[in-house]
Amino acid sequence: MIKVSNNKNEEMPKIAFVFADLAYGGSNLQTVKIIQHSGAVNNCIVITLVDVENDTDIEDKLIEMGIRPIHLHFEKRKLFSELARLRHTVVKNQCQIVNSNGLRSDMACHYAFQGTDISHIITLHNYLREDAFLRMNRSKAMLATIMQTHVLRRSKHVIACSKTLQRQTEADIKGLKVTAIQNGVDPEEYPIMDKEVLRKQYCYPEDALIFISTGSMTLRKRIPETVDAFIRADLSNAKLLMVGNGPYLEEYKERYAQKKAVIFLGRRSDIKELLNISDVFVSSSESEGLPLAVLEAVSTHNYLCMSDIPQHKEVLDELEDVGELYHMGKVDELSELLKRASNKVKDFPQTSLKNTSLDIRIMGEKYRDYYCSVGNISKKIKHT
Repeated sequence: MIKVSNNKNEEMPKIAFVFADLAYGGSNLQTVKIIQHSGAVNNCIVITLVDVENDTDIEDKLIEMGIRPIHLHFEKRKLFSELARLRHTVVKNQCQIVNSNGLRSDMACHYAFQGTDISHIITLHNYLREDAFLRMNRSKAMLATIMQTHVLRRSKHVIACSKTLQRQTEADIKGLKVTAIQNGVDPEEYPIMDKEVLRKQYCYPEDALIFISTGSMTLRKRIPETVDAFIRADLSNAKLLMVGNGPYLEEYKERYAQKKAVIFLGRRSDIKELLNISDVFVSSSESEGLPLAVLEAVSTHNYLCMSDIPQHKEVLDELEDVGELYHMGKVDELSELLKRASNKVKDFPQTSLKNTSLDIRIMGEKYRDYYCSVGNISKKIKHT
């Protein structure tokens, strides 16, 4: 594990942030936040290996920040020449560090920069040994985990977005040293707003008990568990807002079409307003890195009802009295938790993330220190 610098006046090394693509999703969004809050924004480039169609939200955000991504349009049949082109792009732009996130970019950077004096940092945003088997068939998932293990075993600089992910990765790969830099959110971006005014604006009853779940409509999120528990709770004057896009959205909308209190909203740009309308945040997720949706819910004063996965426990370890856990898979147990939540929200104290380890500014400072330390190591190697 590298020694992290604490010198705030230290010069930031130039970094190439390498994305597989700029598809809208948690790890890509968080990487943009890392660029923004680490101080890298004025001394970096962003590279994508492949393109996605009709999904420009993240690219638009980068351009707004003054960063125009370099699209390499990788062709699989020309893999070796494409890796050389990636290496040439980074060298031409005089970058000292490449930072990848996600298996495809991790592997491309590993093979492109091994044996060079450009340092490669891998940022882990999820536990692939769980996540892969929820997204892929078994053979593909096994291949993905083998490939990731191969790369990580040979990596010197690895960051995990949670303490849980750090422990899991180090336990899986003996001898690997991983630095934990917990995900953070911006309390100013997710402030507490006037609930009464927002409910009038969005036409929700002022006295309703509103539950919310935000995230992708994938198997990993266990959406039916959340919805079935809400239905079983049979709460009067209550609503459940399901926010997010994904491959199972239309299937879930059709399945629960007769349940008028359950509202599937799809992807939304007004997340902070919807969170401020709500009282209770629900997550039945089976696997996470460190869930940003949960932190956004805390910042907007939602009580948490969550599955008992280690990443959810980590949030409750960091922040006192912000919610409760249930045993994942126990729908009746979650249903009872939702019933109790109606009393919890009455005198639920506000919790600020400001200046905690889950504040995005603290996260950004830790990334800056890490980048500077790796940059110093690179300089020393060059001069020996």
